[in-house]
Amino acid sequence: MGIGAPAHAFLPPVAQKLGISVTVPFHAGVANAIGAITGAVAMTDEALIRPVQGRFRLHSSLGVEIFAGLEEATVRGRDLLAKVIREKARAAGAGDVEVTLEEKEHWGTSRGGESLFMEKRLIARAVGSPRFARA
Repeated sequence: MGIGAPAHAFLPPVAQKLGISVTVPFHAGVANAIGAITGAVAMTDEALIRPVQGRFRLHSSLGVEIFAGLEEATVRGRDLLAKVIREKARAAGAGDVEVTLEEKEHWGTSRGGESLFMEKRLIARAVGSPRFARA
């Protein structure tokens, strides 16, 4: 079974060379058009915050920044990620972009049983419907 605009042109000769049969539905040329119309543009980006010598280092796609406190680094990371992911989604053709943020903290335990902050991962997801060019 074949679908997509070139299915009628490409699949029958390939099937003949392979000695198999192929079915190409009458509307195969527009079958993928439904997905294009109803699809979505989705993007994901991450930032990482790690402790370094009593401070907190924020690693993002735009570089590295150092902060005195975890909350300050987290707020900056959220703002930065939301802005960056929204821009990436729009550049990829999304309209009406919705951004969600997720945070995951990872802790360890010292030999003495003390809890140690290891890192915080910030994950941003942007989803938007495709913008279509007007004729």
